[in-house]
Amino acid sequence: MLPLFLAEKTISSTEKDELRTKMENKSIYLDSNIFMDSKYENIFEYLIENKIKVNILKSQYDEMVNLRKKLKNDESEKAKLLKSKLSLALKRIEELIDKTESNIQDIGFDSDKNAYADIDFIKTILKKLKKEESVIFVTQDRDLRIRLKTMIKDNKEINQENINIFDAEEFIEYVNNNKSSSGWFGGFLRNNLYEKNNT
Repeated sequence: MLPLFLAEKTISSTEKDELRTKMENKSIYLDSNIFMDSKYENIFEYLIENKIKVNILKSQYDEMVNLRKKLKNDESEKAKLLKSKLSLALKRIEELIDKTESNIQDIGFDSDKNAYADIDFIKTILKKLKKEESVIFVTQDRDLRIRLKTMIKDNKEINQENINIFDAEEFIEYVNNNKSSSGWFGGFLRNNLYEKNNT
């Protein structure tokens, strides 16, 4: 079982406020695999409770909607499970929109049939980093993490201290332990992230 966020013995209310301020000064992106997994409910409880904005890409939302439509008449056990995960993701997105400043950027009247979020995550995050904006990206997709890290590492215009790339468990630990933002090379991430990714 994953640790609960911000237990009283772990972090004080003052530290809570400080961490929330740090989070509000970053652009936060959650991959679809985080939205679709029921075991990460505490992530969404924390974001909603503290009214923290999450940036949701149009292609990310459209990709999930397209998949849901594709599976509509599929009654296989695999399809039923996936439809359940997609319904959970849309529920969480709606809750974030209703209860925080989160929104879907440039959403249209219907989904783009060719939507593919991974490329847009990389392009959007690189664009923000080139503007010296700070970003948190949370994904369970190791391939996507590797591609993004490599492109950032190869780009001399980007300050690597402005990016935190986490899997879900690392993001939870980051919040629970009130880790300061230090890029994936520093502190907590230097000690843990690459070891996990290479196992």
